[in-house]
Amino acid sequence: MAKLLSYTMKQTPQFIARFTHYNRNTKILIFGSFVVGIVMSIFGFTASLYLYALGYTTVEIGEIGAVSMATTAIFLIPAGYLTDRYNKKKLMLLGASLNSVFLLLYVLPAFPVLIFANILGGIGNSIVMPNISALLAENSNSDNRKFVFTTNALMNQIGNALGTALGGVMPDLIKNTSFGSIILGFQFVFIIAFFFTILRLASIFFLDVKQTPTERKGMLIPGSWKLISKFALTQMLIGFGAGVTIPWFQIYFKIRFDASYTSLGIAFFATNVIMGISLLIMPLLAERKGSVFAIIVTQALAIAVLVAIPNTDVFLIAVIFYIIRSVLMNIANPIVNAFTMSVVPANERGAATAMNTLAWNATWSAGYYVGGYVISQNLELIFYITAVFYVLYITTFYIFFRKYDDAKKNNLPSRINIT
Repeated sequence: MAKLLSYTMKQTPQFIARFTHYNRNTKILIFGSFVVGIVMSIFGFTASLYLYALGYTTVEIGEIGAVSMATTAIFLIPAGYLTDRYNKKKLMLLGASLNSVFLLLYVLPAFPVLIFANILGGIGNSIVMPNISALLAENSNSDNRKFVFTTNALMNQIGNALGTALGGVMPDLIKNTSFGSIILGFQFVFIIAFFFTILRLASIFFLDVKQTPTERKGMLIPGSWKLISKFALTQMLIGFGAGVTIPWFQIYFKIRFDASYTSLGIAFFATNVIMGISLLIMPLLAERKGSVFAIIVTQALAIAVLVAIPNTDVFLIAVIFYIIRSVLMNIANPIVNAFTMSVVPANERGAATAMNTLAWNATWSAGYYVGGYVISQNLELIFYITAVFYVLYITTFYIFFRKYDDAKKNNLPSRINIT
């Protein structure tokens, strides 16, 4: 850890220097990612615990959570198509507005309202996601794209840390007041998250987006379709594996160790802080060893740690394993995104992001539902199911992209020719 901190301190000035040279749009988008990190970590950390406290079963929680991802998956392809043809700023405003309403509705505990809220949130996410990646790619170049995407992920991670701290501490604080309850505490943090979405909406107005019209008969040209299909298949594998386990960590710790909400909040806060620090290393590792190497090695190590979690009876040790797993598995994400955006033609990036996110969300939704059922029957089995799909993911990713790695280069080919 000391070496990691020392190395990070040495690299931080490099990131700061690069950030000062980013254009205005990039800085606004990165600020938006910071705010989104706060919002989504508040929701992501508290939602399942909130529903569990309301008395919903894990199967019902899986059904509610799966609706949002399923809706996102359904609308992603048309949203990606619109991203490449219409004004991205207006589309982002629409999507962010729907996300604001989604969070506000979550204070109402009725099952039909929660389902409707998740539908709105899913549509909003499907509109926003392709536009963010496409705009970041448009406002970066092959020399700095890894660092732009990593800086974006880093600021999102800092927001995640703040959001998990709020989501973990506030419910217990309000519960301990004379007029409070744990349900009221959760609802209060949802309202806080709503106000952050208004701040994010305001930032979008300052974007300067000039839409470049494209003329194509179809959504994807044949070469791109082959390439994007390979990326999408890997996202399907990792999406299902993640869905089975990731949204259930809070409930797993709550049931297995009877952990308090505050202790869970502290654990997840620490995870996000360490993950944020580790993100500074990934683009440098990718430049020296290659993106594919960096992705495969970190995520392979994460699988080994994942299967250790259900084999410990000590909460602190389980949390340490969880932190290590989360850091190793997630620090590669911005490199995956940058790698994808670099090899896909510029006028296909919105559609490519939509296809990849569709693959991930559709299978994550299915995994979320399956995980809810499995955890109701066997608390530990979800970890082994996820490990199997993660192994399939890194194996497939290596087979597909090992020939197109970018070690010791400052850029990636503008496009991969599929043979």
